[in-house]
Amino acid sequence: MFKWSRHIAVLAVLLPSAVIADPFHDLGVPATEQDLHLWDTNIRADYQGLPTGLGTVKSGRVLYEQKCQSCHGATGTEVIVFSPLVGGTTASDARNGKVAAFEPPIKGPVSTLMRLPTLATLIDYIGRAMPWDNPKSLTADEVYALTAYILHLDGLADEDFSLSDQNAALTGQRLPNRNGFTTEHGLWPGEPSDTGGIGNGLIPDITPARCMTHCDPRSAQ
Repeated sequence: MFKWSRHIAVLAVLLPSAVIADPFHDLGVPATEQDLHLWDTNIRADYQGLPTGLGTVKSGRVLYEQKCQSCHGATGTEVIVFSPLVGGTTASDARNGKVAAFEPPIKGPVSTLMRLPTLATLIDYIGRAMPWDNPKSLTADEVYALTAYILHLDGLADEDFSLSDQNAALTGQRLPNRNGFTTEHGLWPGEPSDTGGIGNGLIPDITPARCMTHCDPRSAQ
């Protein structure tokens, strides 16, 4: 170990001081205001912060075939690179807002539209991260068009549907699992931690009694 340390010390002396101080001095370029603006998004679950735009199912179909089909398949139900976008839901799920397929035992892959409680999540993710090989390249209109087409693939929007920042919140009421989430789990923003989120017969995340002083670690086992 000593010999290696001595060799490293000698090498550090021989190398140019600029390389030692900043080995990445010639990599990258300064971020511009436009660069920062592309990533400065804050789309919330209550649909605040949505970009202004409008897209149709028909234009979304063209975009999907060009930019999405290679990873998600022609119908969005395939498992190619990622889990399916659509599938696993029924008309009854869309009416009730809870996906029955989540009742155990769960069979088959879980699709994106089975999970989503809010459409803002899908709009935000497509805009920030898609397409996989060129994220942030889609315009707001294209993001709305692709979102509309994905809804169409799951039978939640017809061929002539248009999605925009103006009707996104209302459209979100079509999601099959919009009522499938709860905050009554003992974690913020749920029930107070001293109750463990047990209300309404739900099982708390943490069952041992809470201890603040002179705790026996065996009690948590």
